[in-house]
Amino acid sequence: VYFPHGRWFNLSNGSEVTTTGQSVVLDAPYNFIPLHVRGGSVIPMQTPNTTSTESRKNSFQLLIAPDGNKSANGYLYLDDGESLNTNQNNNYTLLQFALRNNLFTSTVLSSGYTGADGAVLDTVIAYGIQTRPSSVNLNGISLYGTNITFHNAVLTLHVAITGLNYPFNIRWD
Repeated sequence: VYFPHGRWFNLSNGSEVTTTGQSVVLDAPYNFIPLHVRGGSVIPMQTPNTTSTESRKNSFQLLIAPDGNKSANGYLYLDDGESLNTNQNNNYTLLQFALRNNLFTSTVLSSGYTGADGAVLDTVIAYGIQTRPSSVNLNGISLYGTNITFHNAVLTLHVAITGLNYPFNIRWD
C-alpha cells in the first residue's frame, strides 16, 4: 500500500504507520480490509441501523487521529435527513472539532437542527497518544476510573455528552 507523507493509523486498532511517502507491505487476510486514517483528522462515527431514522437514535463516537504537530480537525453535520432546503432554512447543526496539543474542542457553527439537542456523544477515541494521561477533564470536570482506558497509544474516553448543539472541550495532561 502506498502511504503519502505523514502519520497514518489503522482504523481497527490505532496502530501507527509514519511515512515519508512510500509503499508499505500490510497483512490483508481475506476477511479484513486494511483501512487507515490520515493524521490530522477527526472522524465522527455512528453505529448504523436499518434506516436513517433508526440510525439517528444511535449515539455518536469521535475518532481523533493527530498529525505530527498533535493537531486534528473535523466537522459533523446533522439534519433530520428528510426535509428539503435545510441549509437555506438553517435547519441543520454544524460542529467543528479541533485538537491542539492536548486540548480537544467543539465549536458550534450552526445550531438550527433541534434534533441535535437529544443527540449523544458517548465515546471519544484518540490514536497516537504516546503516554497515559495523568488527568482528563471534560468541560473542566475530571474523568476517572472506567471512563478512561489507555492501551497501545490509544486513549478511549467514555463521556456521555447529551446535546450536540452546545460546545464542549476535553483536555488531557
